[in-house]
Amino acid sequence: MFEFHWFADRQWHAEDLGAIENYKPLLEPRTHVLDADSTLYVPIQSLFREVNAAADAVWRDRVGQYLDLNQFMRHVAIEQYIAENDGILGFEGMNNFYLYRFQGTSKHRLFVWDKDQAFLFVDSPIATTSDNVLFNRAMTYGDLRDVYLTTLEQCAVAAKTEDFLALEIDRLTAIIYDAAKADSRKQFTNTEYDDAVDSLRQFASRRPDQVLKDVAAIRRF
Repeated sequence: MFEFHWFADRQWHAEDLGAIENYKPLLEPRTHVLDADSTLYVPIQSLFREVNAAADAVWRDRVGQYLDLNQFMRHVAIEQYIAENDGILGFEGMNNFYLYRFQGTSKHRLFVWDKDQAFLFVDSPIATTSDNVLFNRAMTYGDLRDVYLTTLEQCAVAAKTEDFLALEIDRLTAIIYDAAKADSRKQFTNTEYDDAVDSLRQFASRRPDQVLKDVAAIRRF
């Protein structure tokens, strides 16, 4: 397991960074910390070398040796549904994820981390292109593009028909409501707290239709 570290002076969009030494500051091992650098980082180096290799008939097979591409597209789709502003397609490069390598293999997947920049913009557009090399390449494959769009639709349908997000907002708000109101040392007013909760409820209510509309428009082209 590797924890990603963001640096303002080296925003990263899945480009090939070359030498192992260039990956070490960005991806800190959280397990197997005593393993040799070659054991830890050669599969990561190989992954992003293949991501940035020439687009040809075997690009997907080469990248697929090192990354679960279906899971990657689902991960990005969910972040886009919740209007994550600081994730894989973040406004300042990739951020807020763990990279996990399956034991005994060279294949990786992503785990989410830190969603404090989500739910900010209910009308946030659904990305079809970005500065991220990996996402852009993956979107050229019809089935991976469909995984991305279908996951967005599934999120919207669940939120719209099952009220999943709205119910979670209400459930969690109920747990902390009295304590939040009574806290005399909090860094916001009770009015600001109420406004923030209302904003989340508005997001839960309006986001499904916005996303379904955007996905339908994308599918027409």
